Amino acid sequence: RYSLELYMTDNPDPARMERFLLRARDLVPIEDVMVIPVSAAGQYRLWVLFGEFPTRDEAINAAKRVPPRYQEAFRIAPRSFGELRRQL
Repeated sequence: RYSLELYMTDNPDPARMERFLLRARDLVPIEDVMVIPVSAAGQYRLWVLFGEFPTRDEAINAAKRVPPRYQEAFRIAPRSFGELRRQL
């Protein structure tokens, strides 16, 4: 299974993430947005993913349908859940 990585941020400010999620709910189904806290080597980050897709091809096709605003702002990449787990 796959998801689309939108971005990872070193700025875990709750207010900033809340603003992102408030804007996101107007663009995409908010239940498809995943925010994963990641802590490594004393650094705390937030990883933002979108959607769940059965295959890499379906994730790639879905990336073409995300809102243009996201296509412009983020370097969207399909990521397998196995790959994501290994990086946590």
